[in-house]
Amino acid sequence: MPITKILKKNILKNFNKDELENYIETGIHEGYSIYQALEIGFKNIIGIEKNIDYVINTKKKFQDNKFLNVIHADSRNGLEEAFKNLNNNSFVFLDAHGHLEINDSPLEDELIFLKKKKNSIKLVIIDDFYQIKKGNGHWQKNTNLKNILNLSKSFFENGKTSVNEIFYYYGGFFNRKKNSYLVISRNNKFDNHNFFYRLFNEIYIYTIHKIKR
Repeated sequence: MPITKILKKNILKNFNKDELENYIETGIHEGYSIYQALEIGFKNIIGIEKNIDYVINTKKKFQDNKFLNVIHADSRNGLEEAFKNLNNNSFVFLDAHGHLEINDSPLEDELIFLKKKKNSIKLVIIDDFYQIKKGNGHWQKNTNLKNILNLSKSFFENGKTSVNEIFYYYGGFFNRKKNSYLVISRNNKFDNHNFFYRLFNEIYIYTIHKIKR
């Protein structure tokens, strides 16, 4: 699922423009969140994608954009490559949770690696957290919820970690599904907004999937 209006609003509320330097995403799919990262104002955007078709399509869509670099790799190797030259103000969106590789869920490995780079990181967003929590889908069988929560709650040092779950709906009005992000920050406050804003957000998600193909 791409960055939603709710998430975008929270990011812009908590961080100033000078902090919006690096955006790293695992699992770029059709590039929906890259559009949103550009709108937010990130200066350096790195997409990591294992599926070569998505890599080719995304590069084609953004071929004139100088802010984007797409790495063709699985998320574990891609994150290592991405962070070779990143020293500060990095925002990480983890959205490669094994939908296409049923026996592979890299989320725990991703968090273990990112903790080593925590001094460079402002924010970590885990998509599909509601699905992980509910254990929906065969692809979740290798995701240990307890380990994910422990890694999240201890991500930053000296009790400076704040963990918030932000809910959203998707799928349109006749097939709507509930999902959420788990947001890991340095004691920033991320809010779930009221019903009307969340309804607007749902319409926005449905629309962007239609017009960005």
